[in-house]
Amino acid sequence: MPKAETPLQRSKIPLIFHNKLAVIISIVAVLLCIGFAAFFGLSKETEQPYLTINDQRINLEVADTPEKRATGLSGRPSLEPRTGMLFIYESPAQPGFWMKDMQFPLDIIWINEAKEVADIDANISPDTYPESFKPSAPIIYVLEINGGEAESLNVEVGQPVSFKL
Repeated sequence: MPKAETPLQRSKIPLIFHNKLAVIISIVAVLLCIGFAAFFGLSKETEQPYLTINDQRINLEVADTPEKRATGLSGRPSLEPRTGMLFIYESPAQPGFWMKDMQFPLDIIWINEAKEVADIDANISPDTYPESFKPSAPIIYVLEINGGEAESLNVEVGQPVSFKL
């Protein structure tokens, strides 16, 4: 008595093509999932934080913990142009900043709770250590950028700042 054929054996498509078809369908499914995630914004965690000041974008590293705030930019040889470190405090304060272990000059832009530039300390040299710099009024954000960039970006006291964190 002849052996009964399975539907796969009766198919006119050779068995090897069934396996390749399954692989192709799997790849297409994965690519569609990635596309949907990107389209619906499910990958926002990887988006670079930035702020806008005087219509200029500055990419950010965020120092929002005591450990990150203590380290800051110390020990780094440089900072990319239009990049900065944003220090975030839980409540308004007048923190002191110094240039300990810094290797390049910085501009410190002090930003108040209303998200406006409250003060600017420009082109602070690493040689100023152990001098401490403080804002003239309580702030909640501090932006450190390369020395001279605040001037080249025409940043002035009173200008609004917006964040994408």
